[in-house]
Amino acid sequence: MTLSFTFSLYLIRTFAKWIGVNLIGFCFIIALFDFTELLRKTSTRFDVHFEQLFQMLLLKLPYLLGVL
Repeated sequence: MTLSFTFSLYLIRTFAKWIGVNLIGFCFIIALFDFTELLRKTSTRFDVHFEQLFQMLLLKLPYLLGVL
């Protein structure tokens, strides 16, 4: 049985959309735990600001995506 071209594109788009949503969700959850770890590590230092921690997290996101 062969599927029509339109139905195949629909399935591919739906599958890709849900893979993307799950990837973003998992990345957000892992980033949240990583951010709390950064907060814990730098809690005794007063020269590190929240913006710097957020920048460190954003710079670490490509690595997190690669690990997933």
